[in-house]
Amino acid sequence: MTCPHGKHGQMKKYFFDNVIVGSGCAAYNAADILAGAGKETAVVTEGKNIGTSRNAGSDKQTYYKLSVSGNSADSVYAMAEKLFSGGCADGDVAFCEAAGSVECFYKLVSSGVKFPRNEYGEYVGYKTDHDDSVRATSAGPYTSRDMTVALEKSALNNGAKLFDGFTVVKIVVSEGRARGVIAVEKAFADDLGLCFFGCNHLIIATGGPGELYEDTVYPFGQSGAMGLLIDAGVNMCNLAEWQYGLSSVKFRWNVSGSYQQVIPRYISVKDGKQREFLSDYTDKNVFDLIFLKGYQWPFDAAKAEESSVIDIAVYSEKQKGARVYLDYTVNPDGFSLSKTGKEARDYLERCGVYGNTPYERLTELNPSAAKLFKEHGIDLEKEPLEIAVSAQHHNGGADVDVNYLTCVNALYVAGEAAGTLGITRPGGSALNACMVGSMRAARHILSLESQPVDTERMLQQAEADARQIRDFVKKSVGVSTLKQEKSFLRKLMSARFSFLRDEGKMREGLKTVEKKLLNFSLNNKCGQNETAELFKNYYALISARAVCLSMLICATDAGSRGGALVTSDGKVKPEDLSFRDKKLIYSSGKTFYRSVRSLPEPDETFEKVWNRFLREEKQ
Repeated sequence: MTCPHGKHGQMKKYFFDNVIVGSGCAAYNAADILAGAGKETAVVTEGKNIGTSRNAGSDKQTYYKLSVSGNSADSVYAMAEKLFSGGCADGDVAFCEAAGSVECFYKLVSSGVKFPRNEYGEYVGYKTDHDDSVRATSAGPYTSRDMTVALEKSALNNGAKLFDGFTVVKIVVSEGRARGVIAVEKAFADDLGLCFFGCNHLIIATGGPGELYEDTVYPFGQSGAMGLLIDAGVNMCNLAEWQYGLSSVKFRWNVSGSYQQVIPRYISVKDGKQREFLSDYTDKNVFDLIFLKGYQWPFDAAKAEESSVIDIAVYSEKQKGARVYLDYTVNPDGFSLSKTGKEARDYLERCGVYGNTPYERLTELNPSAAKLFKEHGIDLEKEPLEIAVSAQHHNGGADVDVNYLTCVNALYVAGEAAGTLGITRPGGSALNACMVGSMRAARHILSLESQPVDTERMLQQAEADARQIRDFVKKSVGVSTLKQEKSFLRKLMSARFSFLRDEGKMREGLKTVEKKLLNFSLNNKCGQNETAELFKNYYALISARAVCLSMLICATDAGSRGGALVTSDGKVKPEDLSFRDKKLIYSSGKTFYRSVRSLPEPDETFEKVWNRFLREEKQ
């Protein structure tokens, strides 16, 4: 590593074998593997304590893996089939995520993440969204945070260098190869604070673009790297595929699982008057629908007349100007356990849940879930919890191969920033994808022949990019309008490009986004120390344009599916299933379909694999 301090107006320069952008599970897992192998590795992050991995969770945040308990039959192929069956997912990547799940899980266990096990040593499981198997497990509400803390400690102990307080504003690419990143150092932002991190291999592990939406459960400031990747020439896929679900508003948190299974009261409040409203939207047993919402938590177009009618009802009430709450202080009107269906009744009785109020039942079923909100200033025993339908996860992202390598040489993408999960996904599979994807990217890098860092070639392109950055900033200097422009885009995305998608409104919204992008420097003015925020706005618009175009095309071609209920001329468009085996690719401002790669069926003898393995080990 070299790090000469630049003079006034010049870039600082650092050189490593590997640079990883991000500070969550995927980033630290890759850093741990690479640094543990003796490779000079840097982790570059805007803020080590921000981001989804460290700040997201639910009642019992789920980790999804191959089953390692009970007598139910499971296999790598069966798990891969489930991941693949979500639609628009590549079978070879699904197979890798299934095959690597147990290894990654036990790495977390050995790192100190406390997943529960029974007296026989089994790590027991439960069923989750889009999967009736028992592959799901949890270390509690903060599973991903516990993972991040453990992996960070191991990576830094292995020698990885952490650069905290650096906002990446450019991926440097020359001759079709990633050469590093340019970042703004917060401590020197008054002089732009440009820093170049040159490398042989670059891994982007920044999470999803949650800040595109006003209604979002992502942590504040979670912007991801989609715009950066598009700018670098990376092909993106499945950008229309998002996951939306009910979350709290004051404190951003998923209200899934236990929060629904104890059957709270749904109320809307307008002009000081409150009412229970779910029965206005369905003639089905609302108690059962609320219970099912626990493990059918994400909005699902296929369940729009079943449990997902709750999402539509909540959204509709808010559109009428009401505020919507979950009330745990009293039961819904007419509630008794005897009036629930067999599934809800058996589950609550089996768990020993008999409380007289939803709050009492919550403390019986999952006391940590109730405690969590109290720790954030919300007492569910005494006050209602305001909620909204929020963006929760992006299933799309960079189009990658089985080593999580993009179409740009030496540029890998892992975690939520990689588009590996298709239309629907089992709950908890995102954490497994983080671990397996980062492991495979790191191992692929280790399998390559070592080479010195070509600083001359890197610097030539980096200096050219830095000049463009400075010119771009000069065009935007003025009285700051960045907050207003950011707010406008987020409101537009939540209104036109969320889980309820109308073709006509999306066309109008796309035109607005394209006009905003065309006139970016006219509308976005930045004050002193706002370089990072200026680029965030710019890349947000690049991301929004790609997402909005992809959503419109998918709505027109495929109709309603996954997290999107599509209407055209006031009528719901049914899904065209023929598009489930095609990925919509976004490349350089244009789109095209490609067929998904099929699910492999390895048929190799042990000896054949063993001999090849031994040959590779000698290299």
